[in-house]
Amino acid sequence: MHKVKQIISYVRYAATSKVVVLSAFTVLSLGIIGLLNLMPLAANAAGGLPTNDPSNIVSGGFSSPAALVNAYKANNPSDIQAIYNAFGLQTSDLANFQSHAVAGTLKSDGTLVVGGKIVADSAKALGRKGPQDGYQQTTPMTIAGKTYYTTPLSYILGFYHLPSTDAYVLMNGSKVQFVAMNACGNPVNVTQPKEACNMLKSTQVNDNTYQFSTDASASNGATISKVVYDFGDSSATVTQTNPSTTVTHSYTKSGTFTAKVTVYFNYHGQTDVVAVANCQKTVKPSVPSPKQPLCVALNATPLSRTDYQFTVTASPNGATLQSATFTFDDGTTQSANATAGSDIITIKHTYAKPGDYKPSATLDFDTAKKVGGAGCATKLTVNQEECKPGIPVGDTRCTPPTCQTGSTSPECKPPELPSTGPSDVLGTGFGLGSIVAAGSYYVRTRRDLLSTIFKRK
Repeated sequence: MHKVKQIISYVRYAATSKVVVLSAFTVLSLGIIGLLNLMPLAANAAGGLPTNDPSNIVSGGFSSPAALVNAYKANNPSDIQAIYNAFGLQTSDLANFQSHAVAGTLKSDGTLVVGGKIVADSAKALGRKGPQDGYQQTTPMTIAGKTYYTTPLSYILGFYHLPSTDAYVLMNGSKVQFVAMNACGNPVNVTQPKEACNMLKSTQVNDNTYQFSTDASASNGATISKVVYDFGDSSATVTQTNPSTTVTHSYTKSGTFTAKVTVYFNYHGQTDVVAVANCQKTVKPSVPSPKQPLCVALNATPLSRTDYQFTVTASPNGATLQSATFTFDDGTTQSANATAGSDIITIKHTYAKPGDYKPSATLDFDTAKKVGGAGCATKLTVNQEECKPGIPVGDTRCTPPTCQTGSTSPECKPPELPSTGPSDVLGTGFGLGSIVAAGSYYVRTRRDLLSTIFKRK
């Protein structure tokens, strides 16, 4: 390149001085020399970068990772190791590079492509020559006390009209650790996207409800396109375009769950995904058990000896009482529907036989769950019919005896007259005498009173 510029200068000088013959001779001579020197560059430029450019770090370049490792170990010239160390390849990395370096492509727009995906951009290659040697758009860089020059790949490939050139790349996870161009061994600096999910934030609102948001960052050409929340309970994921937007989730069952967020980034029109340990949280929701509809009580009210009225009371707890099935414990059952809005169902039943019974009721709610249990059973006793107080019908004492002559049954004896003795006769006489005397006294006194009254007249 430097000799070409010299030829151009001579041509300009010849045109200015108009020394045509001398100029023509000079152009012809230097042109032949220049063409002889440039032939290897032109031949290599047809298929890629020249391998013998004076600015190359490794003359002739390398065709495999193993070849670069050999060049590193040979260290000829003696600055190769220092240069590669400065660009991220240490002696301890050689075995890893030889085994795991992958083929990459440096494009004329400065991007680095690995596996069909752009992993970095703004590529700049290190070379030995700078502007003093006719190399343009270079920036000095000092390594181990010696000055080198970096040049944008876009300029280098543009100068040779190449869309791309090959490189070997050592990746460290999703990040680029070291890049070297195959044709010249020149190491390459790249700018990598900075994409990070910094934290999944969670706040417990109540026993089973949490609020989530994400702290994520993107730079160096990367932008956040969306975040996707997975709550760890097999429920549907939730997507937000803004990571700081709060997402509320209520768990439907108790337990320990791992909530995660995946951050999606956009980089050169492609999608990068970041899901790391610090973007997940362990949550322990406690879901209250839903209140079940209950049967509260079954009451039996006697209407007669054999007739009872049964009343069952429900506690629906949000459900609707629809019907009840009564089991009377006498071999019969009966169902009854509830009145709309009522939690009580009433029914009547007649027992045919006396005995001890344990009637029960099973309630049917709109939840399609039949609920019975404690409080939905009772006890009652149906007594036998009595002919006399305390004597059940059928007892022999309920039937009058048939009395015959000479029967000794107590029921067949005639009633006895009261017996009287001497004392009873004397007492009776004394009583009668007293009554007669009292009567006589009364009559006499009335007569005397009347005589007195008439005499006064």
